[in-house]
Amino acid sequence: MKKVQDVMSKDPFCCTSDQTVQEVAKTLCDQNIGSVPVVDDHQSKRLQGVVTDRNLCCTVIANGKEPRSAKVRDSMSTNPVTCKTQDSLEDCLRLMQQHKIRRAGSG
Repeated sequence: MKKVQDVMSKDPFCCTSDQTVQEVAKTLCDQNIGSVPVVDDHQSKRLQGVVTDRNLCCTVIANGKEPRSAKVRDSMSTNPVTCKTQDSLEDCLRLMQQHKIRRAGSG
């Protein structure tokens, strides 16, 4: 049975909540990804939340905020649903269905 660790990105790009929306949006484009984990800092990588291209669109662009000054902390989703590397893919998919998550993590 496949485990989450078999298909996950081992070292995904992360951002911090004090980075600008423009910085993160550029990375989303450059890396061809739709979401980024938000961490306390790049050393500990303790997860705070996640920011998606949809978060940026709905909280910044749709509200006429300035991407060069808007911070990720104002757009990110907090308390993300997580799983462990040893969890089965089936358990992970069930968790995603239960929480209506249509796509996972960053590339």
